[in-house]
Amino acid sequence: GAVMDGVDVGVPMVDQLAGHLIALHKQAYAGFGVINSQLSPSNVWPTQLHKTLKKSAKKWGGVSKQNDRYLKQALAACETIQTDEFIPMMPDLRWDLFLALDGKLHALVDLDAFVLAPRELDIVLLEYILTAEHFNRFIDVYSEHHSIPEINHVRPAYRLLLFYMQILGEVDIDEWMN
Repeated sequence: GAVMDGVDVGVPMVDQLAGHLIALHKQAYAGFGVINSQLSPSNVWPTQLHKTLKKSAKKWGGVSKQNDRYLKQALAACETIQTDEFIPMMPDLRWDLFLALDGKLHALVDLDAFVLAPRELDIVLLEYILTAEHFNRFIDVYSEHHSIPEINHVRPAYRLLLFYMQILGEVDIDEWMN
């Protein structure tokens, strides 16, 4: 398998992750936010995302031309986002959060937070933590239970959001966005 986050990831682990997310994504909510808190209604998600990206760009020191270009693309993507379904998601999902034995996932050992977020955000995150081959495998397994959301139009916004959240500690914005 592919070694990611120091974990040797094989197809059985990808299948297990798919099973885990299939089960999680069956629980859909009409609002977003931190689980067990007051949820925000779905109609404010695009506006909230827009605000968060602008605020984060400033905090990040939005001076570079690349940052500005990515921000413009992301804000334009916010205009196209329509979602009325939010699923439980671990925004910091990485392979090193799991205890793996004999090529299988045994336990989730480091859980910071679950939030309710659009399914598209989870799929964009998976593009980062899975190899292309594993991502395709994931999609095959996942699509037996859920439709695959269209992510091309939202990808610029969600990639930038994940970058600003420092999900995987990436510092090169060009590398991350591409």
